[in-house]
Amino acid sequence: MPDWIPYGVVTGLYGDGGLGKSLLAQQLQTSTALGRSWLGLPTEKIASLGVYCEDSRDELLRRQDEINVAYGCEVSADLENRVHWMPRLGEDNLFMTFSGGVGKPAPAYVALPAAPITRDTLLESWKEIYHQEPTAKIKASMK
Repeated sequence: MPDWIPYGVVTGLYGDGGLGKSLLAQQLQTSTALGRSWLGLPTEKIASLGVYCEDSRDELLRRQDEINVAYGCEVSADLENRVHWMPRLGEDNLFMTFSGGVGKPAPAYVALPAAPITRDTLLESWKEIYHQEPTAKIKASMK
């Protein structure tokens, strides 16, 4: 989504639990997989990876069934190879640690797919992933 979610940059979605972050993220993933608008905004047809820190695979599947009905699509025919999930409920979701302003990969980072399967990655729940408030000033580089 040009002007909203930049290409080639990991995008974080954060907020208190139960507000609908995962639902919005799944709707966005579905919209971009189909090349349809999302919340009235145009999208481009791309593949994406959603890292869901607060939801199980079963919950994502249950929710996706309802999204598919709303979009009139099927997982196998319309979304396969375009929508990828990493459900991480109950896992250690710390992706980076920071020391002296330098970011270092944490174990959850290693769990990310080695080969690029997507054009965009959406990380849900910033605080669990970076172990800092989203408003904290971070000048980090991966080393």
